[in-house]
Amino acid sequence: MRLLFTIIITVGFFCISKAQDGFIQTYEYPGLGTTFYDILLVEDTLIVFGGISSLPDYQWGLYFLKMDTLGNILDYKTHYDASGDYYSFGQDYQTIKTTDGGYAVVGQFLFRKTPFLMKLSVNGDLVFVKEYPDNSSMADPHWNIVEIEDGGFISTGARQKSNDFKFDAFVMRTDKNGEKIWEYNYGSNGVWDRFKGINKINENEFLITGSTSVLTSEVPTIYDMWGILRAIKIDTLGNVLWTWESDILYPGDTLLAFSQLFPSSDGNWVNEGSYATVLNADEIAFQGAIVKRDTNFNIIWSTLFGEPTSWRNNFTDLTPTPDGGWVASGQYVEPAYSYDGLRSVILAKVNADGDSLWSRIDTVFSLQGSTHYPAGVVSLPSGSIMACGYADRYQPAPGKSIAWLIKVDKHGCIEPGCNPLLDGLNLSPMLEEFKVFPNPTTDNIHISGEGFFDVLLYDLQGRLLNNKPDNYNSTMLNLKHLDRGIYFIKIRRGNLILTKKILKQ
Repeated sequence: MRLLFTIIITVGFFCISKAQDGFIQTYEYPGLGTTFYDILLVEDTLIVFGGISSLPDYQWGLYFLKMDTLGNILDYKTHYDASGDYYSFGQDYQTIKTTDGGYAVVGQFLFRKTPFLMKLSVNGDLVFVKEYPDNSSMADPHWNIVEIEDGGFISTGARQKSNDFKFDAFVMRTDKNGEKIWEYNYGSNGVWDRFKGINKINENEFLITGSTSVLTSEVPTIYDMWGILRAIKIDTLGNVLWTWESDILYPGDTLLAFSQLFPSSDGNWVNEGSYATVLNADEIAFQGAIVKRDTNFNIIWSTLFGEPTSWRNNFTDLTPTPDGGWVASGQYVEPAYSYDGLRSVILAKVNADGDSLWSRIDTVFSLQGSTHYPAGVVSLPSGSIMACGYADRYQPAPGKSIAWLIKVDKHGCIEPGCNPLLDGLNLSPMLEEFKVFPNPTTDNIHISGEGFFDVLLYDLQGRLLNNKPDNYNSTMLNLKHLDRGIYFIKIRRGNLILTKKILKQ
């Protein structure tokens, strides 16, 4: 099943008192594009974190958005490094809401290759950015963070050491102003050590989870590839209270990822992972999995999704649902594209017992011309699911990154009554179909496309200024009476929405 997304930046009103119809939307700005890498639900508002490139220098910065659950932008802020470096984030990087109402963000600088911690206010204004260089390290991903009682933070990441070019895991504590108090490194030469997950057990105990592994290129055969799952519990001083590690796991065993764990309602753990299958002597492939573990990390159940088509298959985030189930979002290489590795979006749901309820595979644009990177996922009180990510679109040129947001109901449907395993929409992208011109404009704006469509005009405050329904092929809006500034033209055709930013001069 495939859904072809559209390009959108929207503004409007919110409501989550009952289940809403699903939609597929994408968000684009000029330049190299826009990415989404995490999403939070704060009361009735979505907080979305991403990257955005500036013009004319194409510098990548942080993109902070407040949205309603219809995908409309209520407010946004952008932040760029003053020295010209790029803020860099990954699909499984985590952001948190802090006790003062603001947010904490971790990532790394692209060129300096050093980790940073960014603190934002409740409205997304920049409070501080702190950088943590290590002259002996070559690259330093910074993955996860929790807040501690005094307003400080404990975060996890990795340092790539120059002596063996492998990762050593690190755990760091900072005060509420981002000043480093201590950092401890964990690792051995010749292997990859990663601590990605962190959970706050109580005010003085924190569970850190990750793995030690070797890659296929570092062992004689694929069958010699191995991994060990690891956990440590530390206190606020960095003292290790206890450690745990699994047996050595090989492909064909239960080789499941062990990064971020999520507490279940019965006191156990659930995590997203993957299962490795050896296809032949030169190729290994994965299937995404949702896994439940007891307090000793023994597997209670594990549910696989998709086929072992590629080593790129994985789940990147997981969320509990109001009915006791779990939904994971990730990427999946469809069988026809296993050689090229062109990735789709996969969403999958299990119930509390691990039974598979549904899964769906979507794409933003044609897989021949794009690759998709799913990131965060949240569940609304209504049971609806919202997931975010981005697509690198290569065709038509010039290539760029385009952020996306998808919403389905608790049954995995864009529209009520569907069967996500069988049904789907086969829609053509509206990107090339619709033109909005001239832009900038001094008076009239023309919209041309194909078929029937609605046109709505919003200002930056989300106020609806004009609504022209049931247009056919073309229409025109008169903006002469409006003040100079930025407005949004929203073109709607069914559940697909294309929005263009326009400038009134």
